[in-house]
Amino acid sequence: MFQYIYFTYSHSCKTVQISSQTLLSDSEPPLIIPLTDVEEILMEQNITIYAFITDFDHEIDCVWLVYSVDGGVTWSEPIRMITQLGYIYIAQLAGLNQGDIIVYKIIAEDAAGNIAESEHYQVQVISEFPSIVFLRLFMCIILAVALYLKKKGVKF
Repeated sequence: MFQYIYFTYSHSCKTVQISSQTLLSDSEPPLIIPLTDVEEILMEQNITIYAFITDFDHEIDCVWLVYSVDGGVTWSEPIRMITQLGYIYIAQLAGLNQGDIIVYKIIAEDAAGNIAESEHYQVQVISEFPSIVFLRLFMCIILAVALYLKKKGVKF
């Protein structure tokens, strides 16, 4: 909290008015609402992270995305998120490897220096055709061949 003092001087009336007003400083951090709801992505895809970020008292100064591929033990250098449509911020992650479990969070700072951090969110990078798909497909083919051969009277 601080006090703002201002003066009014009127030369024709030779009066001086001194007034003061107490202003509240901004101590509230920005509001971060994640908009990306993805739990898995394919290995060849980039992941785009979207977030709605606003502050009721000041403008947003900076928004960063940080991520980890080792469960949060180490974090990437902050990636600056860019704004689109005023309150929507976007960042993209590329070069992800199969099996990576990406943990990420969003950090926002307002013009008053208040910082907010989102919760941690997780995305797993999977291969284009997960092995379970191949296994199921292989089992269906074997079953179809076995039924066909049984119908033809082949004993095995």
